[in-house]
Amino acid sequence: MNGFAVEDQVCFGNNQQWCTNINQPFGCATSEPGTTFLNAKFDGILGLAFDVVSVTRLAPPLDQIFNNKTACPQNVIAFWLNNNTKGQGGEMTLCGIDPKHYTGNISWVPLRADNYWFIKIDGIVVDDFFPNIITGVSEAIVDTGIPFIAGPVDEVDKIQEAISAFNISDGEYGVICQLIHLLPNINITIGGENFVLTPNDYIIKESALSCLSGFIAHDLPVPIWVIGDVFIGKYYTIFDRDNKRVGFAEATPST
Repeated sequence: MNGFAVEDQVCFGNNQQWCTNINQPFGCATSEPGTTFLNAKFDGILGLAFDVVSVTRLAPPLDQIFNNKTACPQNVIAFWLNNNTKGQGGEMTLCGIDPKHYTGNISWVPLRADNYWFIKIDGIVVDDFFPNIITGVSEAIVDTGIPFIAGPVDEVDKIQEAISAFNISDGEYGVICQLIHLLPNINITIGGENFVLTPNDYIIKESALSCLSGFIAHDLPVPIWVIGDVFIGKYYTIFDRDNKRVGFAEATPST
């Protein structure tokens, strides 16, 4: 990737209190590898991780927002995703939590490092197939920027086998749409709490005849999982920077 750094004012919404000053630095890309951004329906990426992982060491725009304690008493970002493609999109809440987007209690999980949103996964169980596909301690990054749940090849392969998924290409797996109702639930244990994903949660329906597994494999030297929108669409997700923790709660139904 090639590009250069610039300075400008970055605003979230129309209220001036959600704007940075005019000297907010950010990176402008002039070329990117691969085809990820070629057909993308967005103009850029807003990183939510901590500034220590910034390649350019530029201060993230949200840092300025969070430093304004009058407008932003809580250093918190929360996400509700609308899984209904015919409705409006999801919602990002800055500086607080929106109670209308979740039900029940919030389960808080401490961070394991102050860089990405690293948490520990205790186990992943596929009903009636595998008691726990994770061997040993496994860490995960909670990431709103990935539509799937990604994990180590050997462990994800067990999930694909259990849901009768077939390889399409580049690590993506398909399933037969007409058989979704026969697939098992997948239970992810985080912080001692069990989070259930039903087939309707973890299968991505592109059309009536095209369905994808919401799990993909990556081949990294360490057994890291990436918890993306397949999970966040089911569970309201809260990033608490002050207390260095992530919260999950049952999301209210999509509209």
